[in-house]
Amino acid sequence: MSRNSRYVRKALNRDYSDLPEIHKFAQRVAFVIGEIDQGKCIETMCRRASNGISFLNMVFQILWNVGYKFADKNIKPRFKIDVILTIISIAHHLILNKAVDNVCQQPLKYYF
Repeated sequence: MSRNSRYVRKALNRDYSDLPEIHKFAQRVAFVIGEIDQGKCIETMCRRASNGISFLNMVFQILWNVGYKFADKNIKPRFKIDVILTIISIAHHLILNKAVDNVCQQPLKYYF
């Protein structure tokens, strides 16, 4: 990234002495350590991870499903064809350069 880019300037000019996320995390860690010192079990302090915004999760899941089905239906067969053609190309190259001796070449057919 360029030193003059907006993101680099923003990172350089940011005040890292006061980050609320870090303070919140540090308070949570201090709380858990205090609870452990008092003899409480760690499992009692576990919290469920937030699901985030359910509407956005649903939208992203739908987009993922549609994209995955599209890729599975349209792109995946093309990869198979590319692999087959690559194998044929390598075999053809080996035969033409006489790198393989045990191959009989007949018109458009190769027998190993």
